[in-house]
Amino acid sequence: MDGVSLRDYPSHASAQSSLLRQPTLESQRGPVRSSLRSFLRLFSASRDPDPFEEETKQKANVQDNKEDLSHFFSDYRLLKWRSGAKISECLVWYKSFAPNTTRTPAEWFEPKALKFAAGTTFSVCIQELAAVLKYDPSDHLQLCAAAAEPDDKILSQLFSFSQKLFASVERRLDRLYDVPRRSLAILLNQEWIFPLNLGDPMSRERGLERKTWELNVPSLKPAPNVLDFCDPSGARLALTWQFQAPKYQGDFPVYIWQEYRDPPKFEYADIFLLSPQRVIISFKSSRLLQSFASLRLDQSMLGSDLSSLHPWSPTSEVLLSILTVYRQMIEDIGLFIQGSMQAINAMRFVGRRDPSASKLRYLAHLDDCRLLAVQGSSDGLSLLARISAGMHKFQHTQPLWDAGRPFDERFETTKRDLIYLNEELKHTGERIKELQAMVQTSHLLP
Repeated sequence: MDGVSLRDYPSHASAQSSLLRQPTLESQRGPVRSSLRSFLRLFSASRDPDPFEEETKQKANVQDNKEDLSHFFSDYRLLKWRSGAKISECLVWYKSFAPNTTRTPAEWFEPKALKFAAGTTFSVCIQELAAVLKYDPSDHLQLCAAAAEPDDKILSQLFSFSQKLFASVERRLDRLYDVPRRSLAILLNQEWIFPLNLGDPMSRERGLERKTWELNVPSLKPAPNVLDFCDPSGARLALTWQFQAPKYQGDFPVYIWQEYRDPPKFEYADIFLLSPQRVIISFKSSRLLQSFASLRLDQSMLGSDLSSLHPWSPTSEVLLSILTVYRQMIEDIGLFIQGSMQAINAMRFVGRRDPSASKLRYLAHLDDCRLLAVQGSSDGLSLLARISAGMHKFQHTQPLWDAGRPFDERFETTKRDLIYLNEELKHTGERIKELQAMVQTSHLLP
């Protein structure tokens, strides 16, 4: 070749040597490699079972669905190392009530409610809760309140965008969001409920239950059974009520969403009396859970006469907790009645000016909600009579600490409030029927 020497080309050996001297990805100690190592460590750690997973596997029953448990563990691993303090506080509230009333009120010492430190992982939150649930003091009352349907906004913040995207594609986003609730339900069943046959304290189907109508002939109607606070098989007390009246936002939303075609939604609280020293209260929402936690420790629960207190007993704290739930129920029903009356007053003029079939359907849905509220308050009155009778039966064996206000007075006040609300709900129903007739008549006019 003219003008070109072989020396101008590197030999095969020198080329190979040159290639060997090039830095490889493995030899580079940059941010890429560090990030990769961190990801691998996190991935490896997420697959290592934590104490909750190990104990759940050990206590799994033969009849448990193995595939279902496998799916749960797979979803739980996506959550367990993420920050869990915020969702845990929206999911559960634990408090131990100690026998302080043997001393003067000024010397009372109340154990603080369980508090999760900011930044604590969900796995650690579950382990901390498990530790206090395992603790079994014979002279305390252990109360665990939970939300069966935690706040969706907080649930959404638990998982990354990619995790939610993949879960949506695979149609398992609801299952992913259900991990916190199910983790708590499994833990409560392991530590407290089993082998009592009281059902899942946080069932997802609870909000879909509908009580069927029963014919009760007065002469054949059985006397209400007295609640036994010491029943070794436990007891479940169920309360339902209405909170927010549906708002009328125009004919088009009524036509699109057609809420009148489905049974109305409702609030609920299930009280599980597991033993004289252990109680679970399962609320529908985080709103109810956090409201209960605030009201239960409020000074308004204490009466004015703290000088003549009887010796403390866990049953006293159980009764105060039940009455706190009734207080929430009464406040919510009151808000429902106020919202219903505001909607009725607004609809009176809108319905007269522009009558339509959609307005009639909205009023039918509002009345369905009202009827459910009437049923809930009536059932609440019947249950209150059972609880009151059980309280009197218990007092025959030992006096009850009443926190400075007699329980008879507390129960009578609650009963009067429920009767009053029931009457107001009936009056609201009359107003709805009058309005339906007016709108229908105006709608038929030319």
